[in-house]
Amino acid sequence: MKKENFAKRVLVVDDEENMVRLLYYILVREGYEVSCARNGREGLKLFGESAWDVVVTDGTMPEMNGDEMASLMRDAQPNIPIVLVSGMIREFKSALFDAALEKPFLSIDLLAMIEGIIAPPLKA
Repeated sequence: MKKENFAKRVLVVDDEENMVRLLYYILVREGYEVSCARNGREGLKLFGESAWDVVVTDGTMPEMNGDEMASLMRDAQPNIPIVLVSGMIREFKSALFDAALEKPFLSIDLLAMIEGIIAPPLKA
């Protein structure tokens, strides 16, 4: 089921090591190029250093939470999609995120969400 996503770059930002590993594994297995940051500050730094097709981030992180990071990313590059993956999605500003997925989630749901954002279906 692996797709040709080699040109698609994903920035994963999460402070939970197990979640970073899981997201990395799911996305790399599907052919995405993935870089990871352990907190919002590190995520913002990586965001500014490269081009991304989508950002997948947790909301609750030390140093800079998902809302703060997403707001700064929006100011810098408003067209890069940002997906919130959190156990508490209702606590974050939904206008900052293109999509939200509540933890725990199924990998198929994450992949469908990212694929829909990166390559939206053609309109008839």
